Amino acid sequence: MYYAEIRVMYKKGVLDPQGQAVKGALHHLGFSKVYDVSIGRLIFLKLEAESKEEAQK
Repeated sequence: MYYAEIRVMYKKGVLDPQGQAVKGALHHLGFSKVYDVSIGRLIFLKLEAESKEEAQK
């Protein structure tokens, strides 16, 4: 059994409105030193494979 983590994030330069909203909320709560926030997705997979190489494919 193998486990995989897939992180999905915006490319640099692409607007992240959800991240900007969170940054604004953090500033409103007094966390003024937060410079940037990025929101993405984290996906966990559990795989059955014969080898690590097969699982990576």
